[in-house]
Amino acid sequence: MQTHVHSGALFGIDALPPDALVSAVHEETEGNPFFVTEVVRLLASDGRLERADDVRSWTFAIPQGVREVLGRRLDRLSPDCNQVLTMASVIGREFSLESLGRVSNVPRVRL
Repeated sequence: MQTHVHSGALFGIDALPPDALVSAVHEETEGNPFFVTEVVRLLASDGRLERADDVRSWTFAIPQGVREVLGRRLDRLSPDCNQVLTMASVIGREFSLESLGRVSNVPRVRL
């Protein structure tokens, strides 16, 4: 699992982190490397990685600062682009350009 390797490197250890921790991070972040990094940093800064056996310490959410950074990045895009991205997010994690084009009425060459 890619999250396992990435998390291990972030922990600064050669051994792999506990499976339950990796699963919790992967579930929350869907394996997105940016989110994995930020969540692991949050856990480390809160001292929760030192209690790796305490499953309760693994409850977390994507940090608000990360959400704000993404929001600012999206604000830089055109309204049309944001509308298409919103439609894409509703379709789901994976979709074809054809599906997105049908829903958004944007020609495939513009997607």
